[in-house]
Order: sequence, then structure tokens, then C-alpha cells
Amino acid sequence: MTCHDRIVIADDSRTAVAVLSFALAKEGYEVVTARDGVEALERVREAAPRLVILDGMMPRKDGFTVAAEIRADSSIDPQPHIIMVTAEGRDDDRDRAATAGVDDFLTKPFSPSQLLERVRSALAG
Repeated sequence: MTCHDRIVIADDSRTAVAVLSFALAKEGYEVVTARDGVEALERVREAAPRLVILDGMMPRKDGFTVAAEIRADSSIDPQPHIIMVTAEGRDDDRDRAATAGVDDFLTKPFSPSQLLERVRSALAG
């Protein structure tokens, strides 16, 4: 892991943000948080993370829209790896995520160890 292993977590659930932030910080990652989609885009532009964890359903902009806007923004360079987390694991959600440019998809509930495995894999490449 390098000092550039910064991760933006965007989720409107305080509990989810707290649990994910704790687990990732404990592993040595630098964590930046956002509570909604608009704030998530701001944080991605400011923090230049290597990885973004987006909740599918957030206020002001959902995670699908945020992912698509990250992918469409040429000023975000290099592009971060995007992991979508959502309470719904429906095929249409997976299709929407793929269309938006999401790299990986996790359905809630998941364990912090499952997420850490995905994060390590994403940042290793």
C-alpha cells in the first residue's frame, strides 16, 4: 500500500460510513467521506482517490449517476476504481451499475472483510 491509497466512501447511512471508515482506516487506508451524491462528486474531485465506494441510493444524486459523472469527467485523471454497494442485488441494478462504469458491485449486507478483500484486489491492480 502506498500513501496514495485514498478512498472516498459515499453513503447516506451514518452507520455504514462509520463501519466502513473504521475498517479501512484500520488497514491503513486514507478515508474521505461523503453523505450524498453531490458531496461525493466534490470529494472525488478534491481528493483524487484511487477507489470510490458508492451507495446506490443516496440523496441529491444516486450512486449510479455519480459513477457515470465520474467516468464522463476527463478532469478526474487517473480515474478511480468504483465499487457500488446497494441493498438491492437485482440484475437491473447490476446492469445500471455496469452501464455507469462501476467496476465492482456488492449487495448489502456484506461483511467488512468481504469489502476489504475487494478493496485490496482493486488497489493491487
